[in-house]
Amino acid sequence: MLRKTLMVIFCLAFTAFLLTNPEAAANAVKSGLVFFGGVLVPSLFPITFITSFVMKSIRFTGAKGKRMKPFFILFFSLIGGYTVGAKLIGDAFKSKGISEKCAQILSLFCTNAGVGFCISVVGAGVLNSLYAGILLYLCNIVYSVVGFIIFLPEISNSNVPETAPDAVRISDVFCETVGETAQVLLKIGGFTALFSAVNLFLEEWGIGFLSLFFEITTAVNKTRNLPLLALLLGFGGISVIFQVLSVAEKAVDIKSFLISRVCHGLVSFGLMSLASRLFKISVPVFALSSGVSVLPFFDRAAVSLSAVVSVIMLILSLESKNRGGNLREDLLQ
Repeated sequence: MLRKTLMVIFCLAFTAFLLTNPEAAANAVKSGLVFFGGVLVPSLFPITFITSFVMKSIRFTGAKGKRMKPFFILFFSLIGGYTVGAKLIGDAFKSKGISEKCAQILSLFCTNAGVGFCISVVGAGVLNSLYAGILLYLCNIVYSVVGFIIFLPEISNSNVPETAPDAVRISDVFCETVGETAQVLLKIGGFTALFSAVNLFLEEWGIGFLSLFFEITTAVNKTRNLPLLALLLGFGGISVIFQVLSVAEKAVDIKSFLISRVCHGLVSFGLMSLASRLFKISVPVFALSSGVSVLPFFDRAAVSLSAVVSVIMLILSLESKNRGGNLREDLLQ
């Protein structure tokens, strides 16, 4: 009851803010959309499309496919980031490629900050330090990798082999994946715009520090404290949590997922605190920049690496089948 009351109060206060400050709210939304169009779309669309296309093209049938599919999802999530992992989990669950329990476990460890965001945006753009960005990324993926390994027996036992689907044309998969990727990006854009306005509302009410835990793209530009940045990247922010729930849909157990986000943030905070002392990294505590700059090389590198590995995995999947000598038929079977 208290939670519902607080939510109603917040919504009413936010509505009043929008009505009394329409121009400021509009500028905040515009700023969020500019960041979405200028940074998130170029970074996320290629990697989201590539990973989804490969996962839809490869047939994970039989016992071997049952074991390999979670590894594919983990690998692509470590490269692409929060929503990439969420989309792959949601797609696999909806197509009955993984069980509900397997999807819920994977959602705990396959929704993390991507390599491009950590190194390019936070490291090179905010901190002006590739070294710090790399360490932030490594500290954040420890939770995902170790957690995945610990729960691997349960993932394998709870998963179900994917039955051999009817043959589909690669052109159909291509068109379907483009459409789905566009839908995912639109959802992300909506949440980014909304929480840009929410952040302004929090600042107007004198509680702007809470915005650190709402929108990660805004939060990383407000501090240069490395352990705090690691915590924020591990937690992801309320906006990212809603994005994951929106993309993965019924494949996520909300309570377990929220607990996992908090644990991920705390583990990343502890590891980064240790790493910053061990490697003697120091940066100014407060950022002075007014915007997030991006070093695009790492986004391109992440997409290129993902594409190369995807092709290798696709070839290996063909090698593991009884091929008929016709490449087109082998791909469709």
